[in-house]
Amino acid sequence: MKTTCLIVGLGQIGMQYDINEASNKIIHTHSKAFSTHPRFKLIGAVDTDISKCNEFSQKFKLPAHSEIPSCFGEESPDLVIISLPTERHFESIKEIISLCKPKVILCEKPLSYSLKESKSILDLCKKNHIALFVNYMRRSDPGVLEIKKRIKLKDISYPMTGVVWYSGGFLNNGSHFFNLLEFFLGHFCDAEVISKPFDMKNGDFGINAQVNFKNGKIYFLNLLDNSFSHHTLELISSSGRLRYDEGGKKIIWQSLNNHLVAKKLKVLNSLVEIIENDLDRYQWNVANQLANYFIGKPYELCSGDDALITLKSMSQICESY
Repeated sequence: MKTTCLIVGLGQIGMQYDINEASNKIIHTHSKAFSTHPRFKLIGAVDTDISKCNEFSQKFKLPAHSEIPSCFGEESPDLVIISLPTERHFESIKEIISLCKPKVILCEKPLSYSLKESKSILDLCKKNHIALFVNYMRRSDPGVLEIKKRIKLKDISYPMTGVVWYSGGFLNNGSHFFNLLEFFLGHFCDAEVISKPFDMKNGDFGINAQVNFKNGKIYFLNLLDNSFSHHTLELISSSGRLRYDEGGKKIIWQSLNNHLVAKKLKVLNSLVEIIENDLDRYQWNVANQLANYFIGKPYELCSGDDALITLKSMSQICESY
């Protein structure tokens, strides 16, 4: 039996990113992922923009409504996907829970720009026995899971030091890497802001900071003028060098070799290993992990609790300046 799902929000991640992409080698949106995945049955969508509703209905041959109450007919969704602007998450989740009780809510990151609101979302889901996941989709990528496996096996060793370059806001875009580094390096310990943050006028900030995790020290550096999009991570340890480039589309590992002349000296291997990833289908990978959750198999997703920890840590950094 398929899991029924409803999408609330038909913006970029909801539908637009791959609306004109015919190939299933590219799956960047909830609409494409859940309409094509064999374990899910997409039953409709909601968006206040009527033109997007019409576009969705034409593309997927499914109903789309401009208001949340209108979408609940005979078939109630097991899964509701919230892909609205961050500032609308809380009110929308409250409204959905007042109308139906899905088994799972998948929400875009961050849960909210407000810690209080984020905690309220989490508490509301727990009170109604709804599993809450947050769409930090890199946790579901095979390349990331391979890195995590190598860390567990100590093929990639602790401690690590590294650099994140990111564009856009710290809470929004930077949180992808912050959450990923919590996954790799353990819990946040403390941080030092190394330059004056700038307000992005939407509750977010551009921040440069040294961030200490349980098993590593990472520098977060923002492209202050945001003249182009750039997201990359480099990690160095006594076992080698990991590069997570182009937002994760290219993952490169360099192990160590003995120096050709000074035999006791270790150097990076000039022959690099490409770690395979599937970031071109990142929302499909999330759908796969959700499918595992629904049938009781092991899964890798960011829980609401984990997302709240990420937001608490990042908010602490924002407020520390």
